[in-house]
Amino acid sequence: MKQFPKKLKILGVPYKVFYVNNLREADTEGKDEVFGSISHCDKIIKIYIKPPRPSEAIFITLIHEIIHAILNDAGLDFADEMREEHVIKTLASCFVSFLVDNKFVELPK
Repeated sequence: MKQFPKKLKILGVPYKVFYVNNLREADTEGKDEVFGSISHCDKIIKIYIKPPRPSEAIFITLIHEIIHAILNDAGLDFADEMREEHVIKTLASCFVSFLVDNKFVELPK
């Protein structure tokens, strides 16, 4: 991967991905320390990238938002939002580690 994608298909649904330098742009719900967001209605993902944010952290955030899209579009819902965030955060980190460690992806420099 030479650069992060600007368009994705998730379960056949097209999403646009915007990479933003302003943390508030990525934090559309006004939560503290959020590095990405997804609008399920508009099919837009926003990821905070301002340097010196490492490529791996950006990729983890992207995968995190993709997992949100998969769960939403598949009709899966957690009753507990905090638990959902914890599960998704863990899965995203594990997937990225697996993909990078096994050379399925090479992260942009």
